[in-house]
Amino acid sequence: MYIAGVRKSDHRAHEVKGDVRDWSFKDKVALVTGSASGIGLATAKAFAEAGAAVTLADVHEGAVRSAVDELVAASHKAIAVRCKVADETEVAAMVEQTVSVFGRLDAAFNNAGVQSPAVETADASVEEFDRVNAINLRGVLICLQRHSHQRGLPRGHRNAHGCGHVS
Repeated sequence: MYIAGVRKSDHRAHEVKGDVRDWSFKDKVALVTGSASGIGLATAKAFAEAGAAVTLADVHEGAVRSAVDELVAASHKAIAVRCKVADETEVAAMVEQTVSVFGRLDAAFNNAGVQSPAVETADASVEEFDRVNAINLRGVLICLQRHSHQRGLPRGHRNAHGCGHVS
């Protein structure tokens, strides 16, 4: 598993069980966008169970707050942040809040994405196309840039990978 900003060398304490590696994220901080449900929520829970403090971010604030309540009740460190990933100001605030609460940001899983209604290409609106691409493409770019700049990575070390949805 590759997580943006975290190299295998950062995780010397891991165990191999069959074909699965159990990575320790003890004392690490992770941020997961699109974490109100599905893959994002499962990833946030996996980070927490591996020892990370986690920021769960999504436009569905009530859902991420409920997820955070569950994680905190299970003795994990987590915060909820409402964020529209296509908005640079909101992404900057999301990263700043993570660092303010947890002291740093080690890993980001940029999972937020939307899907268009199924229509024939000729019937698709330009506005819907722009909305989907703003979230699924631009949002991932903005999150990756903010994460890299927050970590103070020098040029040549800012290559990062992100998870995104392209519909």
